[in-house]
Order: sequence, then structure tokens, then C-alpha cells
Amino acid sequence: MPFTYGTSNITTSEATRTFTDTQDWTRAGIKTLVIYFRGAATNGTGQLYVKINGTKVDYTGDASIMTKSIWKQWNVDLTKLTGLKAVKT
Repeated sequence: MPFTYGTSNITTSEATRTFTDTQDWTRAGIKTLVIYFRGAATNGTGQLYVKINGTKVDYTGDASIMTKSIWKQWNVDLTKLTGLKAVKT
């Protein structure tokens, strides 16, 4: 799900992906959600996160990466989360 936003006077931006049918993310032994993101020199070092069915998972890597215009791979460990048999958002 591509997501882009401008930096002018924005302190928080969030998008939600709602699945028509719930998704079983435990099927086939899935253990990782991979997210790619890219920062910009005009960004601050805010908090990046993902929510899965309302459960917030913070990006714990170096926050300065959000000020760099390079693509970064974030591997979200799903093994510590519950409710993955019926992911709706």
C-alpha cells in the first residue's frame, strides 16, 4: 500500500488498510511482515509504527533513518503478536 505525505506542518500521518475478508497471517508459517520505507531530509526523527488489528508495533531501529532519502527494509516480527488468524486492519 503506497503511502506518501507532505511535511509541511504535519506532525502525524496514518493510513488504514481494511481487508474485505479477514486474512489468516498464520497460514504457511508466515513469521515476518516486511515494510519498505524511505525518509527525506526535511523529516524530523519521529516514531514510525504499524498497527495490526489495533496492536501497535513501533519501529525500534535508528530514528535518523527517517531523515535519509534511502529505502529501508523493516522486518516486523509477527511471532510475538496474537490475533493473526483473523487480520482485518
